[in-house]
Amino acid sequence: MKKNIKWTNRISTSIISIAIIVIFLIALLLFFNFNVRQSNGIRAGRSIQLGQNPTHSTAVSMHRPDKLVISRHADPPDNLSAFTLTITDASQVKKLYEDIYVLPTLFPNEKCPEGGHILYSLAFYQNNNLIDTAVFSNVGGCVTVSLDSAARLVAQEPFISDFQKATGLSRKAVIGY
Repeated sequence: MKKNIKWTNRISTSIISIAIIVIFLIALLLFFNFNVRQSNGIRAGRSIQLGQNPTHSTAVSMHRPDKLVISRHADPPDNLSAFTLTITDASQVKKLYEDIYVLPTLFPNEKCPEGGHILYSLAFYQNNNLIDTAVFSNVGGCVTVSLDSAARLVAQEPFISDFQKATGLSRKAVIGY
């Protein structure tokens, strides 16, 4: 009788262990499936939705912009005059465009501290046809890029330094500090 109880306890322990492993594998599979679907969405040129975070994605839009028009309205509090620049170096434009597509998303519940208000409008062209627009800003203390008004992305390196290099502007003129 004692052998029967020990044997039953071993089976119960084994079943629990197998169940835990199966649950872990299912969770892992769902995680990787979500990431692949998310990357495919970006690669296909679809908008990034709020709440998605393509931080480590190397996927970019299928567009190949060759011209970028950057503009900024006068910003007297920061002593910045109105500014318009057209960049036609295709490699520089493509680099900035790809930098945007790998920025992490600012999640809807994230709050920004009060702060600056610098705004740059970016218009990307391919063969003189407008293909995408973005707003690069420091509004409310958050340095972000809004792509086609769909997603607010956290502006960070290498986008900020590539933007500075392309425009010739100082970091203070670009993001306010």
